Amino acid sequence: MVESPSQDNDRALVIGKSMPELRHLTFCAHNLTYEGLQAIFEGCPHLESSDLGF
Repeated sequence: MVESPSQDNDRALVIGKSMPELRHLTFCAHNLTYEGLQAIFEGCPHLESSDLGF
């Protein structure tokens, strides 16, 4: 089942708000938009690596 961009963006907002110390992220089979990615990158300033699995 393919998730809608809004569902994946909602998850990204939760990650950005609740995991500020996150250092590594793997997010596979996603449907993120720029807003979702921005929420993660702004909310997780210590993020060192990400695998977005496009």
